[in-house]
Amino acid sequence: MGIVTPVKSVGLEFSRTMAMHEKVVMRGALKNNYSAELASPVPILEGRTVLYDRSYEHDRNQIVILGNDYHYRIYATLKIADLPQAGAYYLVDRINGKIFGGKKGYSAKALSRGVLIDIPVKEFRFLEVRTNLDGLEIEAFARADERTVRALLDKEKKTLEKQARYIEGFAQ
Repeated sequence: MGIVTPVKSVGLEFSRTMAMHEKVVMRGALKNNYSAELASPVPILEGRTVLYDRSYEHDRNQIVILGNDYHYRIYATLKIADLPQAGAYYLVDRINGKIFGGKKGYSAKALSRGVLIDIPVKEFRFLEVRTNLDGLEIEAFARADERTVRALLDKEKKTLEKQARYIEGFAQ
């Protein structure tokens, strides 16, 4: 008989979150009201990309999925158009426990111009586009606004440039 380890609540929350997103992805319609472009240096390799993106909507709930297939954190500029103009918007990543938009949220105009998102190494950000944070247990979630994400990119940019050139050297 094998060793039985208890399932931690973090694991259960992850499973619940993935199940919720699965419904949106499996039953939802693909959305094309967004774009995602790399904002950080990455190696330019023929036939290969490191940023993957998709968006779905189901029951008037939209998620934008950004994936990082690189060995370092990447940054992307995410633009979302056609949002109603009133109110604040938050981009909530429940899997990684992060809320983009800080305490005040983004305006629809700011999202249409583009906001900076960091994507962890070899991970996905499942970003729920929300107009409020009601009903979420988010006390422990990190908050990120444009200024904090920009500061993180500025701090890492030289290292990312150096790594990108180094990897490109192997492809030549």
